[in-house]
Amino acid sequence: MTELAYLDAIRSLKLGRQTGKLTAIHGGVIEASGCDDVHQGELVEIIQAKEGARSRAEVVGLRNERILLMPFGSVQGLCLNSTVVPLNHSLKIPVGNALLGRVIDPLGNPLDKLGPIETNAYGSSFARPINPLDRTPIRTVLPTGVKALDTFCPLGRGQRIGIMAGSGVGKST
Repeated sequence: MTELAYLDAIRSLKLGRQTGKLTAIHGGVIEASGCDDVHQGELVEIIQAKEGARSRAEVVGLRNERILLMPFGSVQGLCLNSTVVPLNHSLKIPVGNALLGRVIDPLGNPLDKLGPIETNAYGSSFARPINPLDRTPIRTVLPTGVKALDTFCPLGRGQRIGIMAGSGVGKST
């Protein structure tokens, strides 16, 4: 890389931390302004003006000079002019063997009081799904013991199925 390319790279760095202000709350959607460089799906942290409590939200919309945020928790206690700080990344969930046997919330935070999850690997919540045609085909039949089901709708070992029926008709037996 040449010296000019390095200088251009340094000039493009954002050395100051850009913040915005909460301008409105419409039900569960928060509106903020001042964060001009956020992207759809990016996370922000909202710092309450009075108590300093922190909560997280995801950018779900961009309208004119405002951003629309969907909070991950309650909006209780948020007020106008609370500070909105972009975190410059989307939601990342811890992955790996450290999660085996653990209980986590939808954000990947531990709920089981066994301490933090020690992992260096994180997966994006926006990962591309695997093409179903690239998956290994299911070839082993799973006998259910119900002759009508095994005949007309055989199940495969490892197959996902949906069992839909009214309540109290024996889906779980």
